[in-house]
Amino acid sequence: MGLQNKVQLDALVQQISLSVIQGQSLDATMHNLEMAFGGKSQLLVDARLEYEKRCLSNRYEPFPPVIVREGIKKRSWYPGTQQGDKYWPRTRNRLAESSGLDEEVLIEVEKQTNKIMSLLDPPGDMKINTRGLVLGYVQSGKTTSFVSLISKAADVGYKFFIVLSGMTDSLRQQTQDRIDDLLLAGSDHDWYQLTDHDRDFHESPKNSGNLLRSHEKRFISVVKKNQPRLKRLKQWLEDAGQTTLANTPILIIDDEADQGSINTAKEGARRSSINQLIIDLLKTPKSGYVAYTATPFANLLVDPNESDDLYPRDFVISLPKPEGYFGSEKLFGTSDYSDQDEIVDVIRSIGLDESIQMVPPRKTKNAIAKYSPEVGPALRQSLIWFLLATTARRIRTGGKGHSTMLIHTSMQAASHEAVAVVVRKFLDELSESLSSSSSMVWEEFQNLYLREIQRVSPSQFGNKSIEWPEVRNNLSATLRETKVLVDNYVSEDTLIYDKEFPTTAIAIGGNRLSRGLTLEGLCSSYFVRSASAYDTLLQMGRWFGYRKGYEDLCRIWITEELKKWFRDLSLVESEIRQDILRYEVEDLQPSQVGVRIRSHPAMAITARAKMRSAVLASMTYSGQSPQTTLFSENTEWLRTNVLATKELIRDIQNSGKPEKSFPSGKVGFSSVEASTILDFINKYEFHPDKPSLNRAKLVEYIQGEIKAGSLNLWNVVIKEGSDETVSIDLGLNQPVSLLQRTKIIDSEAGQVNLRAVSSPGDRLLDSDLTPSEISKRLSEQTGTEDSISLRLRQEEFANRGLLCIYPIAGQTATKVKPTVNRAKLELEENIIAVSFYFPYALGRYTSVDYMTADLSSLSLEVEDDEFSEIEIADSKDATRLEEGD
Repeated sequence: MGLQNKVQLDALVQQISLSVIQGQSLDATMHNLEMAFGGKSQLLVDARLEYEKRCLSNRYEPFPPVIVREGIKKRSWYPGTQQGDKYWPRTRNRLAESSGLDEEVLIEVEKQTNKIMSLLDPPGDMKINTRGLVLGYVQSGKTTSFVSLISKAADVGYKFFIVLSGMTDSLRQQTQDRIDDLLLAGSDHDWYQLTDHDRDFHESPKNSGNLLRSHEKRFISVVKKNQPRLKRLKQWLEDAGQTTLANTPILIIDDEADQGSINTAKEGARRSSINQLIIDLLKTPKSGYVAYTATPFANLLVDPNESDDLYPRDFVISLPKPEGYFGSEKLFGTSDYSDQDEIVDVIRSIGLDESIQMVPPRKTKNAIAKYSPEVGPALRQSLIWFLLATTARRIRTGGKGHSTMLIHTSMQAASHEAVAVVVRKFLDELSESLSSSSSMVWEEFQNLYLREIQRVSPSQFGNKSIEWPEVRNNLSATLRETKVLVDNYVSEDTLIYDKEFPTTAIAIGGNRLSRGLTLEGLCSSYFVRSASAYDTLLQMGRWFGYRKGYEDLCRIWITEELKKWFRDLSLVESEIRQDILRYEVEDLQPSQVGVRIRSHPAMAITARAKMRSAVLASMTYSGQSPQTTLFSENTEWLRTNVLATKELIRDIQNSGKPEKSFPSGKVGFSSVEASTILDFINKYEFHPDKPSLNRAKLVEYIQGEIKAGSLNLWNVVIKEGSDETVSIDLGLNQPVSLLQRTKIIDSEAGQVNLRAVSSPGDRLLDSDLTPSEISKRLSEQTGTEDSISLRLRQEEFANRGLLCIYPIAGQTATKVKPTVNRAKLELEENIIAVSFYFPYALGRYTSVDYMTADLSSLSLEVEDDEFSEIEIADSKDATRLEEGD
C-alpha cells in the first residue's frame, strides 16, 4: 500500500472509530460514509476491515484472562490509541519518566488497559451501566492500571472521573498524589480538578451544571469512601440536571473495592450508607463502574440477583503478576507445581510468648491500662535489622530512597502509643550503647548482619554487597535520622514521604497502615496481629510489592500460625485466578459462575456481614490436576500405597493391556478401564489433612462423569527419576528409578509435606509429543503453562483421564542438598504420590467446599470491628463539613 493510501486509510479508520464512539452502529457509520463518498469503494472496505481488526485485537488479546457477559462478547468498539489522542500519550510518558517503567512493561500496561477499555460501553451510547472487576495483586501497580484506563477513557470521550480511594485520608492523599503525577502533571489546562492533596470533595453544587456544560475539559475527583463526602458529590451531580448528565459519560474507579463499598446491612434492612451512595452515583444516565482490588472475596460474594448492586456482572479480568513482584509465592513458597521452591529466605519467627505479650487484651474496661508491651527477642532483632538494612541500602544507593519499618500488633489505636514508648526507649538505649562503643552491642549488630547476608545473598538479585565495616561506620547516622511515629485516626503524626529528602521511619499503627497505603522502602516488618478474614489478613501484608535494588535486605517477623495462614491464602488467591482462566476457556460469563473461594477451617473468607449473599458450593474436578503432596510418616501407611500401586499394575496387565512406552519417554498403559482406576483409588491412602483430594469425592466425581459419557478410559503413566541405582520393583518390565524429593521444613509432626510433585508438562506425558515438543509448545503459546497444557490435552483427550504415578525415594540421596526451607526425607518406606489429570466435565459433580455468590435463582437472560476507627474518623469529617470545611 502506498504512503498516500495508508494516510487515507488511517484517516478513515479514525473517522469510523469516532462515529462508533459517539454512539453510531458500525453499519450505520459505513452507510453514512458510503453516502458521503458516492458509494462503496475498496478503500472503505479496507478501512472497515482494518477498524474491525484493531478492535478485535484489543478485545481478544489472549492475556490477561477475562470472563465476560454475553452481550459484551459480541461487541467490539475500541480500536486502541489513535493519532490525536492527548491524555494517554502524556500518561505513558509520565509512567516512563516518573515511575521508571521500561518499554516492555509499558507495552504490557497498554495491552491490558486496551482490553479493559474494550469491555466498557462506548461513551456515545444512550445508556452506560457497566459493572466490572479488575483483580490485581496486593501493592502490584493497580494504580498504574486504573490511571492508564482513565487517560484512555478520557481520549475517547468519557468526561467525568470519580476515583473512590479507600477509607482513610492518607490513602486518599496518596492516590491523589499519584494521579496528580501520572495524569495531571503538565496538562492542567485539560483537566478540571475537583479535589487536591489537601482537600477532599468540597465543591458547591450551585455551579455544577454550568461547569459540566461549558468546559471541554475532563473532570476528576479523588474521593474518600466517606458518607458526607459522597453525599456532597451526589448532590453536586444531581444539581447539574438530567439533561446535562445525559451528555456526561462518567467512569467510577473503585480502588480497594472490597472495603467500604459492599453492602454490610442485615438481610432486609436498608443498605449500608456507602454502598447506597455508590449505587446512587451510578443512577446517572451514563455511568460505568470498574472495581479494582487484590482481595475480591467480598465483591464476588455480592448477590448477582440485585441488578442495582455492585456484582461484576459484565466482566471480571485477572491482571498478571508483574515481573519482579514480591508476592506470597516468593515469600511463603506456595507453588502448586515446582517442588524446588523459589522462596526468598526472608521470613523470621516470633515466639509464642512474645506474640502473646505484644497483642493487647480485647476491648474491655481498663484493658489498655493492663497492656505492657516489651521489646522481646524478635522485636529487638527486627529493629536492629531495620537500622542495618537501611544503612546498607543507603550506602548502595548513595543515600537515596525512603526506608520504613512496620510494626503492627493490633487494630486498637490506644495500644499503638504504648508500643511506640517502648520502641523509642529501646532506640535511645541503643544510641547510648553505640556512642559508648559497647562491644556487646556492636558484636550483636555485626553477627546479625553477617548471618542475614549469608542467608540471603545480594548476588542472588544482582545487588552490590556491602561490607560490615562500611555499615558500621554509617549506623549511627541512620539511628539519628530514624523517627518513631504512630499513624492512626487519633494520632497527630502521619507518615509522609518528602519528595526531596529520604524518610527513615518506624511506623506503628493499625488499619490506616494496612489498607492500600504504600510503605516506601519497607525493609523490616514486625507483625503479630491476627485476623479472622482472608481479605483483612492479605491486605495487612504490606510487604508484598516491588523491592528492586534491596530485595536481599527485606525481612518479615511473623508468628508460625500466620506463616501457615499466608501460605494457605496464597492457594486461595491462585485458585480464584485459575477459575477465571478456566471459565474464559469454557466461554462462561460472570452470571454463570460465581468465582468459588476455598474455605479455610480457621478463617472466614471476609467479614460475616459481607457474606450475606454467599452460599456453600462445591467445586468440580473439571479441568483440574489434583495431586497428593501430603503423606504420613507411618511406614505401614506408606506401604499401603506401594502395594496399591503394584496391584494396580498387575490388574492392568491381567486385563490384557500391554506396557507402553510413550513419546515422552515414560512408560505406562493406554485405555485402562475406569473400574480399575476406581479400585486403585479405593485402596490408596489419601491424607485426611488435604480435603481437596478426598477418596469419596474423587469416586463420586468419576462415577458421575462416567454416567455423562466421559472418563470411561484412562491412561496411566509412571514418572521415574534419573538415578538407576535407586529403584523400586512395581511389577513392570524393568525396575523404576525413584524420584528424589525433599520436604518442607515446617511440615506438621508425623507428616511429610512435599508441596508439589508434578509440573504443568506432566499433563502431556501420555500425548503424542516428545519432551522437546512439549517444551516448545509450552513456551510458544500465550498463557500460563498450566492453561496451555490443559488446552493441548483437551485437543487430544477430551474425555479421557490421566493417572500419573510418582515413586519417590523414602530416603533422599546424599547428593541432594537441603535448602533453608527444605529437609531430606528419612523414611523407612518409599512414597507413592499420584496426580489426576481431568478433562473438562460433561456433567456437574462435587468436590471441594467453597463459598460463592448465590446464582441459583438468576435468569441468564437478563469485620465488623475492622472499620471502627475509620467510622470514628468519618464522624469527625462530617462535623468538619457541617462547620463549612
